[in-house]
Amino acid sequence: MTFEDLIIKTKKELEVVFQACAAPELNALVDREYDGYNLTPMAALLGIRKFRKGFFDPQGHLAGSEELEGYNVPVFQTAFHERWMAKPCEENPHRFGFYTVRPAEREDIDNAYPKALLLNYGRSPRNPWFRVERALRDYLVAVNPGDPDVLLGKAYIAVGSLRVFSNFFALRRVPNTG
Repeated sequence: MTFEDLIIKTKKELEVVFQACAAPELNALVDREYDGYNLTPMAALLGIRKFRKGFFDPQGHLAGSEELEGYNVPVFQTAFHERWMAKPCEENPHRFGFYTVRPAEREDIDNAYPKALLLNYGRSPRNPWFRVERALRDYLVAVNPGDPDVLLGKAYIAVGSLRVFSNFFALRRVPNTG
C-alpha cells in the first residue's frame, strides 16, 4: 500500500487498515524523517495538513534501543503533489512537539493498540510543561509488513485518563540524501 493509497481512504477504511497492521521495527526509524499528511479536512483549516516527523536514539546506540525519541517539523502548506519544505527553511528546520517512541504495552494507560508503537508527547522532557502538545498520544503501524517506508498513525488527545480520538495521519519516509 502506498502513501497515496492512504490519503484517499475513508476513516472506516483507515481503521480496517490500522487494525490489520503491526508496528515497524524501532531500529528502522532511527535517524530517519517522514513527510506526514493529516487525514482530516480540519487540519487544512488549521494549517497543519502537511508536516514532518523525525526519529532519533537519544542514547546513540543505533541498535537494540528499547525507546527512541522524535520530533515534528512544520512545513509549508503547499498542494499535496508539491514537495514538503520545512519551516523556516530546509537547512535549519524548527523542531518541536517532541515525543518518546516505544512499543505500546497492555499495562500502560495508553494501551489501545498493543501491536503499534506509541508516540507519547507527555513523556518527552524536551516539551515544556505548559505546551499543549504534551496531551498528544499517537499510535503508529507499518502498512506493509516489514517495510517502514509507509506508516499509518492514529492520534489521540489525553484528557486525564480519557483518550479522545483526533485523526489519522499518513507518513512516508524521506529518502536519505547524505
